[in-house]
Amino acid sequence: MEGLDLLRLSRPGIPNLAELNRTLKARTGWPRPGRRLLPSPQRTPLYRRQLHRRADQLDYLEEPDVFHDLFGHVPLLADPRMADFMVTLGRLGLRARAEGTLERLARLYWHTVEFGLAWEDGALKIYGAGIASSFGETAYALESAEPDRPAFDVAHAMATPYRSDTLQERYFVVDDLSALLAVTEGDLERLL
Repeated sequence: MEGLDLLRLSRPGIPNLAELNRTLKARTGWPRPGRRLLPSPQRTPLYRRQLHRRADQLDYLEEPDVFHDLFGHVPLLADPRMADFMVTLGRLGLRARAEGTLERLARLYWHTVEFGLAWEDGALKIYGAGIASSFGETAYALESAEPDRPAFDVAHAMATPYRSDTLQERYFVVDDLSALLAVTEGDLERLL
């Protein structure tokens, strides 16, 4: 993934968070200090490009760990398409909460940002942070004959429940990451 090299996450050692912040800020406007953890779009102001925790909260990790965040979410935010997709999800999260449709949007977040697959140069690749931070889930998602891998369809993804305590039964596959941005420019608001 381009983000790993761009952010110098492929080099050995502990990532330099100040350097990561500068690079992301220059490329996509991320990050601004967030106020809380991000297990789903309704719990963080993504629309303001805020990340999960402030620097003074890094020692408390309620759910995902640093590996999940740095090697799962941060490379995605280096891609302008994904950065815009996340902002749109955050903006729509405010509306969905007010309209009582937040669960549908959370499903879309889960099936894309956390557990999405994409075609790249004819090969199936992971892009979801939940997959990227689990060796077992990575092998299962890419190699096992057990899970279903339908082509990404926003209405289908929003209607498909998920479980957070087991390997996924279904991974939606986008043709490329630009397809996600097309979703946000299309009928997503109507589907809430």
